[in-house]
Amino acid sequence: MKTLHEMIKDLTGIDVEQDKISDYLEEEVLYLQGADLQGTDLRYANLSCANLKGIKITKKNN
Repeated sequence: MKTLHEMIKDLTGIDVEQDKISDYLEEEVLYLQGADLQGTDLRYANLSCANLKGIKITKKNN
């Protein structure tokens, strides 16, 4: 699983500091309609005010 930091570097060749990515994401809303988030680690994600209509949530047993 890749981090946003790794994804940005892979797509652009630019190495952006993780702190800058975190600061940016605190202010911006992401458009993820149609994104496959299966296996995504959202344990510490702030999803307040997120539109979660029509999503399917399953619990992975460890």
